Amino acid sequence: MNKSKAGVFLMELTIALFFFTLACAVCIQLFVQAHTLNKEAAAVSEAQTICSSVADEYLSGETFCSLTVSKHKRLEVTEE
Repeated sequence: MNKSKAGVFLMELTIALFFFTLACAVCIQLFVQAHTLNKEAAAVSEAQTICSSVADEYLSGETFCSLTVSKHKRLEVTEE
């Protein structure tokens, strides 16, 4: 009888370990997706800020290219 209880305990322990492993895998996947979405949202937000700033500079009537290049070093300005 004692041997039977040990077998049931080991089976329950194995099932619980499998359940927690599965839960950890799902949580890790959710954290990775959240991190990816956060990076994409930050990039979109930065792009919107730069576009808004460039539009405001354009509408101000000052020399557009010199203002844009001096404030936004990462932008590539091509003149045609």
